[in-house]
Amino acid sequence: SSSSSSEFPPVEGVLNGCALLRACRADSPSEVCDCRVSGLDLDAVNQDELARFADLQRLDVSDNMLPLGPLGVLPRLAQLDASYNHMTAVVVVPGTFGALTSLNLSFNRLGPAALRMLGLLPVLQHLDLTANELRRLPLDLAFADDEKEEEEEAPAAAGKEEEEDDEGYVCFHTCTE
Repeated sequence: SSSSSSEFPPVEGVLNGCALLRACRADSPSEVCDCRVSGLDLDAVNQDELARFADLQRLDVSDNMLPLGPLGVLPRLAQLDASYNHMTAVVVVPGTFGALTSLNLSFNRLGPAALRMLGLLPVLQHLDLTANELRRLPLDLAFADDEKEEEEEAPAAAGKEEEEDDEGYVCFHTCTE
């Protein structure tokens, strides 16, 4: 609609309201719950406009040059594909990404130091780090508030087996019952 285009003007290279509405062929932010904006040469995020997309649950921003942190303004975002974004660092502001359960950061340039922030993702269940600059994960990925939480998390870590595949990537398999 004309009000949406005036509300969200297009800006080249910026993930903003206009980019999401166009990609999803939607007229208003409330209509957008799943969106793919991959391969659009995006390198910046308009957080004020993105925050208006309160119902967005699945987002594919792969094959761009976007940072992770600004996407945390999406309150219901549960699945995020941020593969192939040339990321070398990860910044997570405490209190953001409260609904994020699945994160794909494959084919970026993340090293162990960049991953420590991922411990701030409160409900993350699936993390894909394929083809980053990792040989091993740092031991302090998770930040526990007290010793009780550390004791509860220790058995889960003990159930993981590490193996290296043929291409030198480290794969982590968690044993679940």
